Amino acid sequence: MSSAVTPFDTTQRPRVTVLGAGNVGTAITQRLFDSNQIGELILYSSVPDLAAAKALDITHSAERTGSPATVVGTSRVEETAESDMVVVASSVPYRPGSTRSDQAHANRAMIGELTQRAASVSPSAVVVVVTNPVEQMCHIVYESTGFAASRVLGSAGLLDSNRLATVLAREMGTARCNVSAMVLGEHGSRMFCASKETIVDGTPIASLLTGAEIRSMVEIARQEANQIVQGLRTATPSLAPAACTARMIAELFNPTGQLMPCTVHLDGQYGVRGVFIGAPVRLGNRGVETIAEVPLTPAEHEAMLCGAQQIRATARRVQQPGVRAATTAGAAHTSRP
Repeated sequence: MSSAVTPFDTTQRPRVTVLGAGNVGTAITQRLFDSNQIGELILYSSVPDLAAAKALDITHSAERTGSPATVVGTSRVEETAESDMVVVASSVPYRPGSTRSDQAHANRAMIGELTQRAASVSPSAVVVVVTNPVEQMCHIVYESTGFAASRVLGSAGLLDSNRLATVLAREMGTARCNVSAMVLGEHGSRMFCASKETIVDGTPIASLLTGAEIRSMVEIARQEANQIVQGLRTATPSLAPAACTARMIAELFNPTGQLMPCTVHLDGQYGVRGVFIGAPVRLGNRGVETIAEVPLTPAEHEAMLCGAQQIRATARRVQQPGVRAATTAGAAHTSRP
């Protein structure tokens, strides 16, 4: 599959497919419907009638939103054809106590097969991955679709940054609108705050808190995320991930040039190569336009390297599925920018 694509027509409202009609996929579809920026929304589920029922329910909220979007539900991937963007939110049910490796093992075959089918009918789409563990799922989508790495990205960086910004506003006694946070690295225990890019009341947090205090704030954000997961038991967080995904799609459709932390494929940036991990990017109609290398402290750079090492270790344990034959996959990679 060729990696050369034509950017979608921004004079038209985009056609967006959401794969997965569970809590996360439904919340994303509702958020996109409410944004008034989408022309067509297709919600997919392998469960017959589930996506159609949820799509109808979302449509019935139009009186409140005035959304111009049409929403349809389907259990046939073929009906998602010619989508400008595909959001991957499908997942096997979460089991309490599951590790990242457990999640990757459970989701890898399903995500690989589903996204390969979706890519075959929407060959020019940009893919936004929400399913966890997001780094491994991005890699599986990258392999299964044959798309350029710039057209596959995950929403975890923006989600982690939003969570940290909320914690910083609360702990430092300011309004949430006065905080802009940037969390990079692995979506998990090794994520870190880019202290020179995180701003509180107009001042970089590196000038306000010590390194230990910043790490403590990041840990609070991580524990609050765990609190949500534990409280939901077999469900997964949906509202904040939906908000972040909708924001990413808005930026893809109507780029502003702002830096946005996303899970993307690094090719030497920050000393990391061949791994999907959280990094600051500028998005455009074709996906990732540029990956910015913002200044990091030595400790932050070490956290980036450790996160990449952990992602590689998880990938080795999971044993990537190899949706294509090895010779085919190798050929596909040679044409990617």
